[in-house]
Amino acid sequence: MTDHTPDHTPERQPAQVSAQEALAALRAVRDEVAKAVVGQDGAVTGLLIGLLARGHVLLEGVPGVAKTLMVRTLAQTLDVESKRVQFTPDLMPGDVTGSQVYDAARSDFTFRPGPVFTNMLLADEINRTPPKTQASLLEAMEERQVTVDGVSHPLPTPFLVAATQNPIEYEGTYPLPEAQLDRFLLKVELSIPDREHEVEVVQRHASGFDPRNLGAAGVQPVASPAHLAAGSVAVQSISVTPEVVGYIVDIARATRQSPRSRSACPRAPPPRCSPPRGHGPSSTAATSSPPTTSRRSRSPRSRTASRCDPRPSWRVCRSRACSAAPSPPSPSRADMAITGRAVLLLLLGVVAVLLRPVPTTVGLWTLLVGAVVALDLALAPSPRRLQIEPQPVDPVRAGEPTAAPLLVTNTGTRRVRGVLRDAWQPSAGAGSVTNRHRLDLPGGERVRLVTPLLPVRRGERSADQITVRSLGPLRVAARQLSFDAPRSVRVLPAFPSRRHLPSRLARLRQIDGNAAVRIRGQGTEFDSLRDYVEGDDVRSIDWRATARRQSVVVRTWRPERDRRLLLVLDTSRLSAGRVGDTPRLDSAMDATLLLASLASRAGDHVSFLAGDRVVQAAVSGATRTDLLPRLSDAMTHLEPALVEADWTALGAAIARDGKRQSLVVLLTPLEPAAVEETLLPVLASLAARHRVVVASVSDQALDELAAGRSTVGEVYDSAAAERSRTLRRRTAHALSGLGVHVIDEPPERLPVALADHYLMLKSRGLL
Repeated sequence: MTDHTPDHTPERQPAQVSAQEALAALRAVRDEVAKAVVGQDGAVTGLLIGLLARGHVLLEGVPGVAKTLMVRTLAQTLDVESKRVQFTPDLMPGDVTGSQVYDAARSDFTFRPGPVFTNMLLADEINRTPPKTQASLLEAMEERQVTVDGVSHPLPTPFLVAATQNPIEYEGTYPLPEAQLDRFLLKVELSIPDREHEVEVVQRHASGFDPRNLGAAGVQPVASPAHLAAGSVAVQSISVTPEVVGYIVDIARATRQSPRSRSACPRAPPPRCSPPRGHGPSSTAATSSPPTTSRRSRSPRSRTASRCDPRPSWRVCRSRACSAAPSPPSPSRADMAITGRAVLLLLLGVVAVLLRPVPTTVGLWTLLVGAVVALDLALAPSPRRLQIEPQPVDPVRAGEPTAAPLLVTNTGTRRVRGVLRDAWQPSAGAGSVTNRHRLDLPGGERVRLVTPLLPVRRGERSADQITVRSLGPLRVAARQLSFDAPRSVRVLPAFPSRRHLPSRLARLRQIDGNAAVRIRGQGTEFDSLRDYVEGDDVRSIDWRATARRQSVVVRTWRPERDRRLLLVLDTSRLSAGRVGDTPRLDSAMDATLLLASLASRAGDHVSFLAGDRVVQAAVSGATRTDLLPRLSDAMTHLEPALVEADWTALGAAIARDGKRQSLVVLLTPLEPAAVEETLLPVLASLAARHRVVVASVSDQALDELAAGRSTVGEVYDSAAAERSRTLRRRTAHALSGLGVHVIDEPPERLPVALADHYLMLKSRGLL
């Protein structure tokens, strides 16, 4: 049995206090924390803002900047409970949230709360634990409750998660995914204290300060949960002017135009009002304005989330980033450079020293080389005379070549000789040699330079800077200038199975040619009338046509063409697994594209859904000509989410989209535990209404492990592989019992097997 009564201590009911009392108490908190923590006033303010705005804070700093001490001290001054969890690689989700424990005295299971049931939880070094343990905090941070065995246990109020991470060591760590970063309101960067504060820290420790005994340091409670509750109410009552709302929305919309940032989704702007309002209790202003927002948001620091930065702090969504035309580059940094000729010229001084071995020879030769370099640098044309116009790059599929053109115009009168480097990120496939272009451009002329690209990953592949090095007439030194030129190329999902499309289309045309059947049945439509021949079924005689033509006429039927096909792509954590060198998600996308192309040529209506706990992308109502582009565009920015798939929610989306009987293809990993827990309950209702196919990517490594039995280690590996294969077969058999067809093939075979199954259904009139 399950104990439906949470047995943790119920939260205290705070006494009512006024906003002025809360203001005075919270001002005193910072002074009280300063008795134990030195030089981190901005971080303490950030934690208080998180408490008042009902958010959570990510603390980032090197070891020894008092992250742990700060949280403990703040909890003591606020008279709230705090707990610390050291996140290690072997920490399990139940160690954080709590678990069901068997009570022998009661002969029943009771819930034992974990350390998350507190007011201030210090998640120390949160990026050193695997994603499944990190994800155990998702519900607690967003819903302020913990659900175990279907029973929700509310968390006490106030509740704040203060997570820490070390910015200088990322080896052996697990960067926080976007789903986790989405829960943090602020990221506070704790810098090393300056000399004055560091001296004070050393003096305190020399005089006997013990960080484990805050009472001896004179730290006392000066506020209570009641003051925090009153402060939160006061924060919510602060009015936000329309200028601030527009300012925040403009920031969010700007992220959708920049190729260097992830596009903020519509739910991102509302939480951004909280940090400036959180300053309200410590100021006299009752409203917020854009200048106040921009000044206050510098401390603690907040940054726009970017795919290149593993430590973002603003809320983002995985929706498609907008592709804007490249803007004209602007010079960002001027510099100088020397060439190999300068080094050779300096080495020639060895000959001079051998001929005249006195100390002055070295100095004179060095001065000579320096003068030559300075003269050559002064005579080098300025790179600022170059006008660079990046041209847009058309979308391309991963693994296919493309090119990024540049138009370079010399607006000056002098000839520019040198090198231009077009810097793209490595996954864009611009080689270290092919992205460098030699320049020999006379004044007033223009040249078109092309950088070949061979992108290997889906998504927006971006370029940051264009660097020009203009050589002097002696080619000893050069002027160097970098231009900010943000551009991007949209890389669509790879479609390697496209080579099988012509042969499957030929089979489809053959099926259409032989599609006339004698008997009407499910999945067929009227084809034509013809004269009766011996052997025709008398039930197919059309008596009205027979009466008009004075001869026996029969009807013929063919498989219905206007059928509906719904493709559902699973983007949960299981789709992130790699089979060979390809993620399961990319292999499933390949199969989706082949089947959709084939079905659209057959005249069927194709719809598409992708999601995990929510629908991440959807395509419906596409015509035959724009189906493939819309599918590719929708799948470009899909990434696996570190959450379990919620097939109940996805099943509801399928029911809304597929009201008519359809062929529903679920592209999801055939993992026994996940299928039995989440997918099986939904499949029964789906199979009763639709024809359902489950397509999964199998791993050939299991077959190889099962075959190897030469050594003792290989025998154990073989036994484990056989067990995995047996569980998969058992799961497939259970699905077949529900009337679901299962296709479990390797990545290169899955698209073909799925297309062949579709053609088989067509040929038999079952679709």
